[in-house]
Parts: sequence; structure tokens; C-alpha cells
Amino acid sequence: MAGREATFTVTVLNVRSRNLPPLDDELAKLEGTFETLEELRNSIREELQNNAEGEAKNQLVEDMIDDLLAEATLVYPPAAVEVEIDGMMDNFKNQVTRAGWSWEDFLQLQSVQEEKLRENFRVGAEEQLKRQLALRQFIFDEKLRVSEEDIDAVIDQRVSQFSDNEALLQGMRDYYKSGPGFDMLSSEVLMEKTYERIKAVLAGEAPDLVELEAVVETPEAEAAEAPADELVEVAEASAEAEEVADASVEESVEESAEETEAE
Repeated sequence: MAGREATFTVTVLNVRSRNLPPLDDELAKLEGTFETLEELRNSIREELQNNAEGEAKNQLVEDMIDDLLAEATLVYPPAAVEVEIDGMMDNFKNQVTRAGWSWEDFLQLQSVQEEKLRENFRVGAEEQLKRQLALRQFIFDEKLRVSEEDIDAVIDQRVSQFSDNEALLQGMRDYYKSGPGFDMLSSEVLMEKTYERIKAVLAGEAPDLVELEAVVETPEAEAAEAPADELVEVAEASAEAEEVADASVEESVEESAEETEAE
């Protein structure tokens, strides 16, 4: 019908308008633990500020990795890429399951073999591996470590809001002291240290690495350090793999749902 005139008859079934509640203290009380509209505004402002700062920090780290990769020569075994693909596949399967599909049904609806999906992840897995290696080398070269004192300081900050509930307070401390909670918290601390070091390097204020080497090599420091290899993988690999998997599964599930409705 392109370029041709047409006449349409339209029947209006109803006309609606949006009635917004007034911006007052009563609205603020409906949004959580706020008593006044000003408290709600301040909370939203703080959240937006934190999100913007977090994005800026992540972008600075990513830009640094791009600069390193532009000059770096990376050597790694092919099996390392397969390990990255394994992680991406596991994340993808979890996303499919959480979306309400069984893995076998999903493959059947998509008319695809698991090996084909693995190959679809290969380019992203190789890129992710390269970024991990570059970031890990930067952390090692700059003598960045996560100490027990670093972890304890962040835990104290995180659990302070539970000070009136001793059982919950201790439970949160235990969670952050071991297992996934410790890995997550340690990776966050390490990435914050990485961001601060990048800022210092760019500003010409980086510390003397010889002095840092002496500190790192002390038995006390080595005993208190968290394994940087694992923390980099937690901070970099899991985030990127989940992002890729999320995007892929959303697209695939939507397509499957559309096909099912059409049938």
C-alpha cells in the first residue's frame, strides 16, 4: 500500500486520562519507610547519584582494559576459552530455567543443538577471557590486594543497619565471611581498589610499586590476602557472562513465546 491513498473508519471505544496522585507526604509514605516527600526525593537523588557513579567507575575500568588490550600480547590455552563457554552455558541454562522452561524443551522449541549454542558463545567467551587476563595482570602489577581489614571494614558498614537485631547481625557477618558472600564482597573491594588505582595513575599520583612490593611480600600480608585470581573471575567473568546470557535468553524466550502463541 506504499504511496497509495486509503480511507480508514475508526470507532473510539473509550477515552481515558491518567489521574496522578499529588506529590505530597502521603504519596511518600506509600513508597516505603518515608515520612515526608523530601525524604523520598533525597532517597531517589542518592540512588541516582550512586548509580551514575557506579556506571562511571565501571566505564573507567573498562576503558583501561581496552587500552591495555590495544598494546598487549596475550597467550592462553584453547581450553581456557572452553572453560569460559562452560560458565556462559551454565548461566544461560539458569536463565532459561528461571524463565519457566526446561532446558530440553527450550532446545526443542528453538530447533537448536547444545553444541550450536556453545559456538554462539565462543566469540564473547574469548573476548571475556582476554579482558579478565588484562585486568588480572594490572592488579598483579599494581600490587593490589584485599586484606582482612578491608573486608571487616566493609562488613561493618553493610551490617550496621541490623545493629538492633543481634541474631540477624551475626547471620549477615557469617554470610560475608565465607562462601558466595565472601567472594562477592571481596571482588567488590578489589574492584574499588582497582578503580582508585586507575584514577591515581591517570592523575600521576600512583604509589611507589617498590614500596608496595615490600609490603605485599611480608608473611602477614600474604596470609591476610584474598586470592586475586578468583576475585577477578567473580567480578569480571560472572557479570559479563550473565549479561550475555540475560540478553540471549530474553530474545530466545520471547521468540519461543511468539511461536507458541502463533501455533
